[in-house]
Amino acid sequence: MTMKYNDFFQIDEASLSKSELEIHNFMKNNTKAILNMNIVDVEKQTFLSRATIERYLKKVGTKGFKTYKIKLNEFLNFNNEPVTYDEITKLILSYQDKTIGITAQGTSFLAAQYLNRRLKFLKFNSQAESLLELNGVKPNFDLLIVISIRGLNYMGLDTILEHYNIPIIAITKPNSYLDDQATLTIDNLTQDHMNSLDIDDMSSTINIIETLIRDIAKKSD
Repeated sequence: MTMKYNDFFQIDEASLSKSELEIHNFMKNNTKAILNMNIVDVEKQTFLSRATIERYLKKVGTKGFKTYKIKLNEFLNFNNEPVTYDEITKLILSYQDKTIGITAQGTSFLAAQYLNRRLKFLKFNSQAESLLELNGVKPNFDLLIVISIRGLNYMGLDTILEHYNIPIIAITKPNSYLDDQATLTIDNLTQDHMNSLDIDDMSSTINIIETLIRDIAKKSD
């Protein structure tokens, strides 16, 4: 059984103001894309104020944008709509014939190495380097993927990002330093709530990578 957006969020469109209805239509028509957005992205795309967006979020029974995305994900799962990262997938595919760098530090570097292996399997020219190694060597990259499971600003990260004046994809926590610096971000916090099991951050990040690889493989066929 498919449930409609209005029924799931228990929203009566007649109760919305004109600007709230604009937000509502944007949210309803871009459900999967919104999982890759933050509230600033919604402001920019709708040309409406944060106050208007927050009023709408309260009317659909959520306390803020993060909570809304968790509930939106429940809606998509209820209707068995798979999570995708379309915009990020397209960006990665556009660099298939170029050099893609993947970097992280600490535990996150295990995820970076895993992503590197998966991209190489799909015939991408990718290279995984820890942040410490990258800070000392700085090889030539055309696209940089940075993974920071907890969103920390590691020592030397700002220097690396300044050196690479190229598109940056981040897999990280929202509203973190890396999220602010990235061209596109996959919200690691949202992914934590996409899983029915109580799993750790690394497993959540691997799940993101598998979703991303699935999208890339499907679109490269």
